[in-house]
Amino acid sequence: MPQGPHLVDSDTRWGPALTFAAVAAFVLVLALNGGSYDIVVRQQAGLVVWWLLLLGVVAGVIRGRTLPLDARLVLGGLGVLAVWTAISFGWTSSDERTLTEVARVVAHLGFVVAALLLIGPRTWPAAVAGVAFAMAAVTVLAFAGRFSEGLFGTSAVAVNFGALRLSEPLNYWNALGAWAGMTSALCLAWSAHATRTAVRGLSLAVVPVAIAVSYLTYSRASLGGTVLGIVVVLALSSHRWTLIVHSLAALTGGAAIVLALRGAPELADGVGNDGAAGVLVVAAAAVLVVAVVAAATGRAGLDRRHLGPVAARRFGVALAVCGLLGGAAGAVLVGPDAWRQFKEQGVPATSTDPAARLTNLNGSRYEVWATAVDVFGDHPVKGVGAGTFEYSWNAAQRDDEFLRDAHSLYLEVLAELGIVGFLALL
Repeated sequence: MPQGPHLVDSDTRWGPALTFAAVAAFVLVLALNGGSYDIVVRQQAGLVVWWLLLLGVVAGVIRGRTLPLDARLVLGGLGVLAVWTAISFGWTSSDERTLTEVARVVAHLGFVVAALLLIGPRTWPAAVAGVAFAMAAVTVLAFAGRFSEGLFGTSAVAVNFGALRLSEPLNYWNALGAWAGMTSALCLAWSAHATRTAVRGLSLAVVPVAIAVSYLTYSRASLGGTVLGIVVVLALSSHRWTLIVHSLAALTGGAAIVLALRGAPELADGVGNDGAAGVLVVAAAAVLVVAVVAAATGRAGLDRRHLGPVAARRFGVALAVCGLLGGAAGAVLVGPDAWRQFKEQGVPATSTDPAARLTNLNGSRYEVWATAVDVFGDHPVKGVGAGTFEYSWNAAQRDDEFLRDAHSLYLEVLAELGIVGFLALL
C-alpha cells in the first residue's frame, strides 16, 4: 500500500492512538448533534474539515500521495456529483435548496479526502476501531435513553410527531435503525477478528443491544439491514465458524431483550418505565453471556478452524442455491400479498402494538418512490435540480403528507439530477 502522510504514520507508537481518538470524537460529535441533519451543524463540520485540510497542506503537514484505483474512483464520483449538483443551478426551481445540496456533497467529499490523506497503512485499523467505538457508544446511549426520559432532553420528534418509536439521539427512527444495523455488523466483525479477548467480548456484547435498538425503532429496513449485514460479514470473514457461533449467540441475546421489552409495553411504547428493572436484568444477562461466548471462542481456538477450498466452495454454492430457492418460494407464496400491502396507503391501524408494522409493508413509500420515478421519466438527463424533490411531490398531489426527501437516495438523485447524477453517485 502507498505510504500515508508524515502526520500520522511517522510515529508508530502514537499515530494509531491519535487516529482512534480523532475518528471516534469526530463521529460522536456528528451523531450526538442530532445526527448532524441540521443544516448549520453539518455545514460547520464540512467547513472545519476543509479548513484543516487547507491549513495542513499549507503547513506541509499533509502531503500528497499516489492513491489506489478504488480511492480515485470514489473521489472522482464524488467530484462529478458535486460539480453536476452545482451545474443544476442552471435549471433548479430553488437556488437556496440547490446550494444546500452543493454544500452537503462538498462536505462529504471533504470527509473522504481527509480519510484518504490522513489514514495510512499503520493507522487504518485504529480508524475503523474508532468508528466502531463511536457507533457502539451511540447505540448503547440510545438504548439507555429509553430508560431515562431526560437523557437527551425533550424529544422534538415525540413532541411534534407524537411518535413512540425510538429516535434519540439522531432525531429520526429510521436513521437510528440504520445506525443500529450497521453497528451490529461492524461489532460482529470485530468480535470474530480482534486479537484481544476483551475487545472480542465487548464488541459482541454490543450486538444484542443494537438488535434491541433496531426493534425499538420499529423500522422494517433496520431489521432487514441487520440480517443483511450479518450475512455480508459472514461471507467476507476469514473466521466463519467463529462468526456463526457469535451470530447465534448475539441473535439469541437480542431476542431475549426484545421478548423482555414485549413484556413491558409501557417501556416498549416509550410512555413509561413500568417493567424497566426486569428488562435491564435480562439485558445485562444477555450482554454478559455473549461476552463470555466471544472470549470462549477465542480461547478455544475456533478461529483456526477452516473449511478446505473445495468444501468452502461447495458450502457457498449450497447456500446460494438455498437462498435462491427460498427467495423464489417466498416470492410465489407471499409476493403478491406483499406487493398489495406495499401499494396500499393510509390503511387504518388494526393494532395498538407499534411492532405490528413489522409484519406488513403498508405505508406511503410506493407513492413517494413512484413520484420520483415519474419525475425522472419527465427529466431523464438532468433532473429537476438538486434539493427540489419536495416541489415535485407537492405538484403531484398524490398525498397531503409533508415530504422534503424521496426516502431513497438513489431515486431522489435520479429525480433531481437525472442519469448523470445517478451514475456519479454509483
